[in-house]
Amino acid sequence: MLASGSSDNSIKIWDLINWRCIYSLEGHENTISSLYFLKNELLASSSWDYTCKIWNLETRNCLYTLKEHKDIVWCIIELKNGELASCSNDKNIIIWEKS
Repeated sequence: MLASGSSDNSIKIWDLINWRCIYSLEGHENTISSLYFLKNELLASSSWDYTCKIWNLETRNCLYTLKEHKDIVWCIIELKNGELASCSNDKNIIIWEKS
């Protein structure tokens, strides 16, 4: 499985055996800037819409939208302790704690 983000605001999930798009995830309002596979069939995305989203790949639903940044969010990653970190054009790095 491969995930790709696009300037059409969508995330595509690809089947690498058959080289085809399996499905799309819709919900961001601007270009997708980064994607990060998490444990338990989850995917984190960041976007030019100033948000990060956490997606359940099994249900294809957005579970959470993270909205603290004030500018383009360039990257989201998972830290060793399981928390997420995002960085933005607003010159901030946010560590997101799981609740």
